[in-house]
Amino acid sequence: MRSLNKEEQQFCNRLLQGNGNNNYIGNIIDDKLDNVRIVMNRQNSSVQIRVTISSQNPTDEDFSYVKKRNTEVCELILEVVN
Repeated sequence: MRSLNKEEQQFCNRLLQGNGNNNYIGNIIDDKLDNVRIVMNRQNSSVQIRVTISSQNPTDEDFSYVKKRNTEVCELILEVVN
């Protein structure tokens, strides 16, 4: 067995402080979702992670940022679920 890291401890504390009806993953990781929206479509069972950038003409740097944020959010979701 291993000890929880600091971030995992924070997630657990949020779960314990919630009232049960509001313990959705999105609410638990909300403070880490700067420039990110998670959109779920129940009709076709799809989920999208949308990263906001300020440019109308994205650069390679913008695309790198989007990929990085997408990976971070996926890792956060997996960490909370585990």
